[in-house]
Amino acid sequence: MLGFGSYKTVNIRSEESDRVDLSHAHESKKLSGTGYDEATKLFWTTMDRVQLKSPAEIIQKILDTHGFIVNLENTLACLDSFSLGIRAKVDENVLKNQKKYIVQSYMTQVSFILPHKKSTGKLLKEFYEEISMYEEELHQYRQIKAQVTTGKDKKKSNEELHKEIAELRLENQTLKNQLSGLSKHNLNLREQFSSQEPEGEQLPENIRLASVRSVILNEKIVSIKMGKSNLTVPLQACHEIPNPGEPCLINIEQGVVKNVYFYNNKNPFKKNIAEVLHQSDGILKLRDQKRRQWIVEATTDTQTEKFQLLKRGQTIIFRSVEDTIIDIDTLEHFDSRSLAFKIQENIYKRREIVAGIQGELGKQKTKSKSKGSAKRQKNQKHKEAS
Repeated sequence: MLGFGSYKTVNIRSEESDRVDLSHAHESKKLSGTGYDEATKLFWTTMDRVQLKSPAEIIQKILDTHGFIVNLENTLACLDSFSLGIRAKVDENVLKNQKKYIVQSYMTQVSFILPHKKSTGKLLKEFYEEISMYEEELHQYRQIKAQVTTGKDKKKSNEELHKEIAELRLENQTLKNQLSGLSKHNLNLREQFSSQEPEGEQLPENIRLASVRSVILNEKIVSIKMGKSNLTVPLQACHEIPNPGEPCLINIEQGVVKNVYFYNNKNPFKKNIAEVLHQSDGILKLRDQKRRQWIVEATTDTQTEKFQLLKRGQTIIFRSVEDTIIDIDTLEHFDSRSLAFKIQENIYKRREIVAGIQGELGKQKTKSKSKGSAKRQKNQKHKEAS
């Protein structure tokens, strides 16, 4: 049995278990509580306050409450000092003289020390060491990769450079021969054309003959060769999708390409109706009739100005090729009352026409009936006379 004495309430952590005597102790809910020691940075709480909570949940909640960043580093720092202990009422005299905890009553608690720069626990040290190891491995990997890449380049330059130069020279000579033959053929065609062409059928000065080099969809441009010059024309200026190598006519006014016309082209743009969802800074968001959403970015100042005039909910028509929108056109707003009046007027006109036809048919039937009646009367008279 315990004698009378003075008692005090203390927090006992797991590392002090060899100094605790629980032989005459009982659990007491009166010791329930939560606290924080500013001097030692120790947080503690009895288990009844954190039931059905994991250590990580408890730590992260307390970190957030005390203004710490909730990350792996701070969580590991708290786990280093995490302890399952008791909050106990002990004999103060025995604790003072024998440095032992003679417990009268207790309640289980958890406690841990919040992160601070002066202390780094075992878990946190291992975490730092592991990160350093990965960084070192990554650095070694990058060095090896750089050495391998450099070695391959050197090997290629030493063993294959002369072979590639010889192949390029041969290809260059072949192209020169082809170019010489084409130039002669072109000259002959021009002379023949000049001698046969009537003077009245020459092209206007603003129309130039050219050919398509390539179509670059992601930039929405067509590369065109006109004589010795290379031009880039926006796809918006084209009425169809051109094919590489196709001849074309270019309409140039004051040094600016206005239109491009292609020969026998049968690749029209796809046209769809869509609704404007949002527009800002030259970027337009649309939704078509199949509820598919499109993002269009203006490629020219003119197109940016056109986008800025559009409003949310407005209906537009866009031209596209291979899921790339080339250009948009607005639909003019119409007066619904005027349209309804015109439709109603057409309905009345058709009714009048139908009524007129039915009247004519009725007259024809009446005439045929009267003719039939007269004929029957005549036959009757003839019979009576005979």
